[in-house]
Amino acid sequence: QRMFLPPSQCGQGQSALIEKARRQRDERQGERRRELSALRIQAWYRGQLARIRLRCQLRDEFRASLSAAAPAGGGSISAEELLSAAAKLLYRFDPIRDLADFELLARRLVSSSEATASRAAYPALLLKKARAAACAAQLSKLIAAISACLAALQPDTNAGHLRTASVCLSALLALSTPERWGFLSALSNREAYLSGLRPLLARAFSGPSGASALLASIGRFLWLGLARQKSLLSPLLLGALLTASLRAADLGGWTAGLIDDFLRHLLSVPGLVAHAAAAGEAALPGLLEADAAGRLVDRLAESDARPLCSEQSPLDAGRLLCTLANLVQLAQLDLRVLADRLPAFCLAASALLRRLRQLVSNGRAASSTSWHPVLGWFSHPCDPGLQESMPTVAKQLQLLCGAKMVRLLFADLLGYEVFTLRFHDELASGGSGSGGGSSGSSGISIKRPTFRLLKGSSSSASKTSSTLPLPAAASASSSASASGAPAPVRELAGLRLADTGDCGGGGSGKRQQQQQQQRCWLRQSAQTACQLYLQASRALSQMRNDILGGLWISDLPRRLWRLVQSSGSAADWSSVANAAAKTASQNNHWEDSSASPLHLLTLFCESSAALLTVLDDVELFEQERCLQLTELASLAAFLNRFVYSHVCAVGPDAANAGPAFQAALRLLAVLHTKDTRHPFCPPAVWLVPGLKPHAFLADLERERPAAQFLLRACPHVLPLRERIGLFRRLVRSDKNALGLLALETPPSTLIVVRRSQLVEDGYRQLAALPVAKLKGTVRVRFVNDLGLDEAGIDQDGVFKEFLEEILRRVLDPSLNLFKATEDQRLYPSPTSCVQENHLLLFEFVGRLLGKAVYEGIVVDVAFATFFLTQMLDRQRSSFYSFVDELASLDAMLYKNLTFIKHYEGDLSELELTFSYDEDVMGQVVTHDLVPGGRFVALTNENRFSYVHLMANLRMHTQIRQQVAAFLRGFRQLVSADWLRMFSPPELQCLIAGEATDIDLDDLKQHVRYYGGFHSGHRVIQWLWEVLERDFSPAERALFLKFVTSCSRPPLLGFAHLQPPLSIRCVEVAEDQDTGDTLGTVLKGFFRIRSGRDAQRLPTSSTCFNLLKLPNYAKKATLRDKLRYAISSHSGFELS
Repeated sequence: QRMFLPPSQCGQGQSALIEKARRQRDERQGERRRELSALRIQAWYRGQLARIRLRCQLRDEFRASLSAAAPAGGGSISAEELLSAAAKLLYRFDPIRDLADFELLARRLVSSSEATASRAAYPALLLKKARAAACAAQLSKLIAAISACLAALQPDTNAGHLRTASVCLSALLALSTPERWGFLSALSNREAYLSGLRPLLARAFSGPSGASALLASIGRFLWLGLARQKSLLSPLLLGALLTASLRAADLGGWTAGLIDDFLRHLLSVPGLVAHAAAAGEAALPGLLEADAAGRLVDRLAESDARPLCSEQSPLDAGRLLCTLANLVQLAQLDLRVLADRLPAFCLAASALLRRLRQLVSNGRAASSTSWHPVLGWFSHPCDPGLQESMPTVAKQLQLLCGAKMVRLLFADLLGYEVFTLRFHDELASGGSGSGGGSSGSSGISIKRPTFRLLKGSSSSASKTSSTLPLPAAASASSSASASGAPAPVRELAGLRLADTGDCGGGGSGKRQQQQQQQRCWLRQSAQTACQLYLQASRALSQMRNDILGGLWISDLPRRLWRLVQSSGSAADWSSVANAAAKTASQNNHWEDSSASPLHLLTLFCESSAALLTVLDDVELFEQERCLQLTELASLAAFLNRFVYSHVCAVGPDAANAGPAFQAALRLLAVLHTKDTRHPFCPPAVWLVPGLKPHAFLADLERERPAAQFLLRACPHVLPLRERIGLFRRLVRSDKNALGLLALETPPSTLIVVRRSQLVEDGYRQLAALPVAKLKGTVRVRFVNDLGLDEAGIDQDGVFKEFLEEILRRVLDPSLNLFKATEDQRLYPSPTSCVQENHLLLFEFVGRLLGKAVYEGIVVDVAFATFFLTQMLDRQRSSFYSFVDELASLDAMLYKNLTFIKHYEGDLSELELTFSYDEDVMGQVVTHDLVPGGRFVALTNENRFSYVHLMANLRMHTQIRQQVAAFLRGFRQLVSADWLRMFSPPELQCLIAGEATDIDLDDLKQHVRYYGGFHSGHRVIQWLWEVLERDFSPAERALFLKFVTSCSRPPLLGFAHLQPPLSIRCVEVAEDQDTGDTLGTVLKGFFRIRSGRDAQRLPTSSTCFNLLKLPNYAKKATLRDKLRYAISSHSGFELS
């Protein structure tokens, strides 16, 4: 063709020809593929039709062969015929369509296995050489068919499937239990046959459709039957399911894969062990005899294979929780686990809890839309069936915090005498024991404490708890070694055991080694148990209080504390925490998967904090339910030093990331709060030895993180006097930021008030005053009853008197803004709404009190403790309980609620409801504690809710709006951050000063004299004698109020009174006084008196804190005139 084409078209023609040939070749290949596909489809279809016809034919033959046989065992059907019939049914077996036929076959198999004649016994074919292979192969198919049937059944929707499942399980158990085969009973060498049959059965359960598939099917069936409020499974059926699963695992050799399947499919069924325990003999013995709990625990405790505890775990949070619950109850039922595998159980449960915590925390990172009654809020959806069965799961988990489980897990600690009375006596007396000891620098031989196992029951251990003494804290100087930590703490930290060579005193090496082994055993046991309960309290958030509360049995808290205390001092524990913090900073996370000595400290602190929060004063201070008061004091000192040392060593960020530090800080806060209400510690306990206040304040000025954190977290380490000084510096900084200190004479705001209309005029002029002006200087001009301006130049003194007077009036209970408790302490009135605009008045009162605190003006007013707590916003703390401070509001109500809390009879007989009746202006008003509370009866079960709801109503709900309005005004001048360094009693001291007598020695050192007076002047000597000997403390307070307008001394002493208190000799009337001159000074100095001095009264200028004192001739005259003057309660016009 190229010969007849033009040269330009030769290339194009060749390409077209090639393309045409390619298309024709593709069409031929496609046609051949279509023909081949059609042939294959036709062949498949013909094969399917043939198989269907064959299946139908085989099914007909199966029914014919079995229907013709007698149903009784040993009937006309032989084992050979049954083998053939089973093969016909198993051909293309469909668990749904063939379910009825398979049920018929299962019944035949059960009766055949029980037959005593070998001809009729189906299992006897396994012993026939010609049929053994076929029978073993068919046995595997039968197991797979039973597994498929169980997977297809729906017991929740079809009640008939329960009967079918029973028949299938009966067949499975009959075929897999050679001990029950009838034909073997007549054989003489039965045991030999049994040992030979076991490998055959094991091979039948092997493979992908064997034991593993069977466990999955049984687990699904159990889930459908148990994941609901009421179980659908009868005890016999439940027992058969558990026995079949155990038989499959046993014949499978309990391999790691089968144990994983057992954990994943069966132990994750909600309430499985609880229902098995309820079934009794029908289900529970099999679990216990197979040692299932021990095998599961060992598998979960393996460090190299924890299939359910890794991120690749197939279980969600709900199923993982059910697994944990079943494991806990199974371990408690099988005490061999806790006796022989206690560390493994703790590690296994901790691993499950840790994985559970990861799932929940990951869920909370997203939007939390699902509520779980045990786990709380998280984002993963919950299975509805699991929600129905959650009460059963929760009851199982409650066993973890039950007294039995706690005693078992802490059996070593509860069974050891941590300290013997003999050791304590020798330590106190300084005597040497018979066994020798380690001699200190003083030459006194002290026997160290030993750990001795008590023989007998747990009751014997509890009897010795009352004799356990309080040991002295271990001294770092006496027990420190070259590593910087004492021997016991280094042992707890997991260092070499040889480092503790001196722990047994001066005894033999064998005795020392025995004591070291005992101590190491106790340490490991306590650490693993503590780790378990810590993980449980964090993962099971809604059960946290129950878990921590479960540790309050017997004297366990006291023994935990003594174990902590005996292991080293606060500095020693701080060194262990420092090392853990450094390791965490290198790994970027805290490692809690391994046992650590800090678990012991953390659990003790968390459980003690939870316990102290719920104990009332009777239980804590009289019954000493938690620890003895001396132990609480030593614990406070320990925690105070531990927190301070740890923060100073690693910094606040690294320290605050540690669980042990957080728990210690919370417990320290709880103890300090308890001590502020009812002091049980010496004041020096809350201070840190060696802490220099000036250095600490210097660190604050340099904004050192450690100092700032300590001031926020535990400000009590700094003495109160220094904190008040720091507060004044914060105020000065705020004034400087506003420019109030930049000018020599800053601008001021003048208000004019009538004494008869003090509150009205003050409210009108100050309520709307901008905050910046209110923080500045406010001058006051009084107008007397005649409408004339009072004499007096306000240099802060008049304003101080105005502030004290207006606060006295608005806080008067007769105005009904505030009410007084029995001990005359004020709190917002719940019925203040009778006053018009009462919330605005509360805000105004808050501004006035804030101005007083801002300016350092002490006012003579006492507030109720619970109101001071709310001013500090500490009622929001998770460890705060309104019941604790209820006595500061209503002592009688607190007494009644305490009676209800401890009442041992039936509370329903009291006929109380969840409501509170109050007399409001002659009318009885009923407050419901809960919606419809007046119809909810008080019972023994809801008594605790009643107590806390009642306290919350009286101390929070009724005055919530009033407190909010008051704080809104108060915090306009005083920042809430400034007050965080004070406790409620210290805030009262900041507001009203210390309720102490005047320190006359301090006053003498800082007073100034004018007009010829001096410290040796006769009148001045008389004045001090009158104040010290003749005046009562109340009269001395009146004297101070007369001179300074404040009845209480300055918080920081008279050295900080501005202007300083001065005494001036006067010889003329008030209106003729022109100040000191040379003549008046000489007359005063040489005691030259005028005749009118005996008639004049002392006067004062509170603006300048100045006392104007005539030059009296007699001491009696001075005493009488001064007493009259300070008792007159007049203004600036007294002469």
